[in-house]
Amino acid sequence: MMKNKNATGPRIAYTAIAGAIGMCVSMQTLASTELEYESQAPSPIDQARLVGSAEHPELIVPMEVPGWAANLGITGAERVYKGICGPNGAHISGNDLFRAAQIDLQRMVNGQRGSTTEVIGESPAFALSYDITDPLFVAFYLPVIRSAAEYLDRQFDNRVEIGATMALGTFDNDVIGSAGSTRYTIPWPVYVEGLRQQSVREDARFAAQLPESTLAVNYNGSSSATSETQIRVTAAQLRAVFGDNVVPQGQAVSITFNSNTSWNFLGCNLEPGNDQQSLIDVAVHELVHSMGFTSGIASGGNNSGDQIEGLDVARFRVSQLPFTNAQFTNNARIGEQFTAEPHFYSSFPTGILTNLESGDGHQPSHLTYISDSDDKLGVMDPVIVRGTTRCPDFLSLDDIQPLDDMGWRPIGTHGLNDCNGNGHPDIVDITIGTSLDVDNDSIPDECEFFSVGAGDPFTTSGVTRTIFETPGLTALNFFDPMSPDVTPVVSNIITDMDDPMSFPNDNTRVIQYEFSMFVPSRDEYAFRVAHPDNMYLLIDNTIIGQSERAGQILRNSSGTLLSSQSFMQLDAGWHNVFVQVLSNDTTPFVRMVRESRSLGGWEDIPVSHLKALNFTDCDGNGENDYIDRIDDLGFTFDIGSIGDANTNIRLDTCGSDYDTEVALWDASGSLLAQNDDDCGYQSVIDANLPAGEYVLAISGYNTLFGDDFSAEPIDGCTDTGMWRFNVQNSEALSGSLPSGRVMYISFTLGDADCDGDGIPDTAELDCDGNGVPDDCELPTQADADAEGSIGVIGYENEIITISTCGSDFDTQLAVFDTDGNLVAQNDDFCGPGLGLQSQLDLILDAGTYYVAVSGYSTVYSDGFGMVINANGACSAGGSLDIMVGNLTETGGDFPAGRVIMAPFEVGIAQDTCDADMNGDGELNFFDVSEFLTAYSSLDPIADFNGDGLYNFFDVSAFLTAYNGGCP
Repeated sequence: MMKNKNATGPRIAYTAIAGAIGMCVSMQTLASTELEYESQAPSPIDQARLVGSAEHPELIVPMEVPGWAANLGITGAERVYKGICGPNGAHISGNDLFRAAQIDLQRMVNGQRGSTTEVIGESPAFALSYDITDPLFVAFYLPVIRSAAEYLDRQFDNRVEIGATMALGTFDNDVIGSAGSTRYTIPWPVYVEGLRQQSVREDARFAAQLPESTLAVNYNGSSSATSETQIRVTAAQLRAVFGDNVVPQGQAVSITFNSNTSWNFLGCNLEPGNDQQSLIDVAVHELVHSMGFTSGIASGGNNSGDQIEGLDVARFRVSQLPFTNAQFTNNARIGEQFTAEPHFYSSFPTGILTNLESGDGHQPSHLTYISDSDDKLGVMDPVIVRGTTRCPDFLSLDDIQPLDDMGWRPIGTHGLNDCNGNGHPDIVDITIGTSLDVDNDSIPDECEFFSVGAGDPFTTSGVTRTIFETPGLTALNFFDPMSPDVTPVVSNIITDMDDPMSFPNDNTRVIQYEFSMFVPSRDEYAFRVAHPDNMYLLIDNTIIGQSERAGQILRNSSGTLLSSQSFMQLDAGWHNVFVQVLSNDTTPFVRMVRESRSLGGWEDIPVSHLKALNFTDCDGNGENDYIDRIDDLGFTFDIGSIGDANTNIRLDTCGSDYDTEVALWDASGSLLAQNDDDCGYQSVIDANLPAGEYVLAISGYNTLFGDDFSAEPIDGCTDTGMWRFNVQNSEALSGSLPSGRVMYISFTLGDADCDGDGIPDTAELDCDGNGVPDDCELPTQADADAEGSIGVIGYENEIITISTCGSDFDTQLAVFDTDGNLVAQNDDFCGPGLGLQSQLDLILDAGTYYVAVSGYSTVYSDGFGMVINANGACSAGGSLDIMVGNLTETGGDFPAGRVIMAPFEVGIAQDTCDADMNGDGELNFFDVSEFLTAYSSLDPIADFNGDGLYNFFDVSAFLTAYNGGCP
């Protein structure tokens, strides 16, 4: 079916569009008579005012700002009435407007006669209210309006409901009806924050580049910009931006169709006759206006209050057109009436630019109609001409982009894809049931990722909450629970995710929640978390929510910031959830709610759908054993010196009355040894240790020990009973140990002398300042092997260069073989001035070697011998440039007093065969094919004689090599 009988060809990218910025216009010359006066109609429209021209007026009825809107920061509310856009624009008389408005306002208060409401679609859903006793409307108008609502439901995916009242009426002359919608005036920063944090945005570029505090606007043709602090939006758009849990349901639009108009009631089944108006086009057009496709220009000339609306946010003069993101943020928009000059809708961050038609500020539709139908919007053209329809594709890209920029999530093109590759458009698969689409985004479920979750954890009901004291922490991304500056305060189970707290002070804290959440059905779920400061939200180990400021689920004052909405597609079942928030409050409040189509709305997560994670309480004290064990480490019992260093020592729990396990760490937390059963079910550690401090832990069976003094139950609870700790077979300490707990004991051995040279560590040089004597950090062959080989850096019988030329400090180099023999060394070879950098040029047999690098004042010898800081002063350090054969690294930070050593390989010399083009070791047809392909594409590999030309001589050279065969 043709979209428009007057269409003469395909649309062009820069569409000249009438109606892009607001309502609609007349094809006739507009009269210059202007109206703006206080009406004398009975309350509640006795405060109304008419604006615009006599032929195309708008009626603006002030309304009280409801409480929820005031909490959102909204400062004004109005009901705006106009004529329905038709062949003569939004033509209607002032009397008809007053009459339609009075009937609509009475209907809003008292209800419609015979009123019934049915919900069409899902996201958005249209709650259509109409008089079920009106047989003409029900039989002819309602089916078409349903089709219009269903079409819009297929184009967007915002889980909101738009209340729409439909009725029939009679109007003068060529008026085709009236429409009324609610508009709210909202602070610009709140609007921008909503677009960025609240709406379902797959493409956030537009919102991210909007200015945060004010928007520069040139009003009424002025070249002087006003810093606009507010914007007027429709009720439906407000729901799209903030969601139904913030903006409650209510009537967003009312449409009254003229029953005397010659309508085409067949929708997309048959094009309208020449004298017929397409009802489905008009219905789609007016419903889209209610979704926010409006402009401040629509209020007409001599409007007493300069205002912008959704479309004005990206409407520019030619001189102000943005060509960078910064210009999009800062350049002035054009608002109210303008001066018949070219202007554009520029969604620059998304790359969309639409050429708008010249305007006339003396009429509510604000655009002068241009008859060339190729340069238009889709159904949002200002004039919907009789005898034409845009079925079945009403909205063009130029219609949809502004709606996308205003918070609506377009999905209309999704269904045209064939994501599963079965040869059918996805929308067909979904319609006939071949594919499911539970989240209603026109993408078959098999082409999307639904997290399957972790399964039922079979744990106790509730949520694990852990609170950390974190002095000085400014952001969650700096939080480290293992930091010595972090103190776990409490970890217990709370009932649900509605958690008001009270603390004695406003110290900085991190509050962490871990739980498994049951979702009853496969769906896309939305989540909100009320939080006092920074916040992370993870589901199934995926970050879906993140905020660097506070947020609440409901706005309760003009200063309250709303929390962002986070979305994730989940399979039915149990899913692991992790929430982490930062707090500097004495009474922080955290709450998490969720929503999905299958749930039917927002809800607190039911207690029966919550199970605690990462919580054990083996000792029954109500506290997470994890915190208990941290407390245990904090109360380590020091028994002082128990003997001399470098002598055999026995540590055991023999004589305990339960199955024990023990572990031994050095003072830095490195795990040195552990034992379970070497004395029946008791434990023994025999060691020969250098001087220093040590920590021993006693626990029950079923404990996993690790570095950093870690002692965690493997599965379930550990054994418990009376323990006894013996040193050299003599009891040193004893006591009782609850399940899940750990007894930590510290002791010392002799004077610390890590390298055993008789000099205490405190008297040794520590040039890199890490607290460990440099003599104790010299690398061994095992250390080097553990770090991994550099790899093959050259081949035998060829010169291999190892160099530190380019470094900025005095270097030394040494090479050892695998037996530790010193193969070569060098101190000064290259560099500016005295040439203090090093280089070795070696011819080596195939095999493994080790290269050692250090600063000056190092002595190398056989047996991997290394003496650092040989002259009693720190060996040099600085920025290291090193080349080992074919490997080069530059700019590395090399500390003073250190040696690094790494293995490398020298490969066996390999014969080459130039004619073996594919490298498979054989000469055959495939090598000829490879050569011809390379020759045809002028690949340098085909330049066999190396003269830079591709000709007969290269072919001859290849054939000669080919006939010569491979070694």
